[in-house]
Amino acid sequence: IVASDPTLGAPTLIRNSASIINNGYEASFTSRNIENENFSWSTQANFRYNKGEVTEAYTDKTAVFTILGQVQNIKGYEPNSLLVLDYAGVDNQGYGLIRKKDGSLVRLDQNSFNVQFSPDDLVSGGTTLPKYTASLNNTVNYKGFGLSFMFVYQGGFSLIKDSYNGESLLDEISLVNADAANAWQNPGDELFTDIPRISSTQPYSYAKYSTKNVIDGDFIRLRDVILSYTIPQQMSKSFGFSEFTLNLRANNLYLWTKNREGIDPESHGIGFRYYKTPKTVSLGLNVSF
Repeated sequence: IVASDPTLGAPTLIRNSASIINNGYEASFTSRNIENENFSWSTQANFRYNKGEVTEAYTDKTAVFTILGQVQNIKGYEPNSLLVLDYAGVDNQGYGLIRKKDGSLVRLDQNSFNVQFSPDDLVSGGTTLPKYTASLNNTVNYKGFGLSFMFVYQGGFSLIKDSYNGESLLDEISLVNADAANAWQNPGDELFTDIPRISSTQPYSYAKYSTKNVIDGDFIRLRDVILSYTIPQQMSKSFGFSEFTLNLRANNLYLWTKNREGIDPESHGIGFRYYKTPKTVSLGLNVSF
């Protein structure tokens, strides 16, 4: 939604937020590894690379609070970029530090909301769009039995993890991120942790949307496994069927992530997480007459 000339009949209008150029390539292949009367094994693979750049942006967001930690399309950056503050760890009193463009350090304490940051103080946290996607599917058949399994990969994109950033805690029972267990407690701890001391800043901390919490989103997932059995055609016909197949399908049995926080990149927001993508198992029956 952008501002419009009110003489056109409306003060705002909906239009594309940016012009984007994408460059990339895609490759795929199919291989019949083994094939004979009773046994077959085939492989299908696909790989895609894509990188974009915003050539023009049609929004006028310049205030830091409208850009910080939000998915943005800004000229010169990749589409769906994350712009964040440059986190510089904690000082010897346990306060978080933000490095401005001029190199000066801002302490994140109870008065840090009085500090003015400019868009120039923001740095790129990467893009939420994967640059690399790939899939690998194998299908094996032996007589009436069939087995297929597919791995998928996405990489080259970023997440903002949920963490504890020194926010003030209320004097009541509340949910606190487990990172608080690693918060600064004594001088010298700043050499081993980047988690600010407990209640060192206001209920909102600038560190939430900083390089402190930017992590890689790369992952490999075993998307699905299908085990099937088709009874011999002669037997099917004796029951009045032309084909009778029983299949067992399992989804999301395995997940590898580049991040070490246990975050599922496919069920994660910007600075918070949802429930992980569930593992599912289903039983199916295909009958043809």
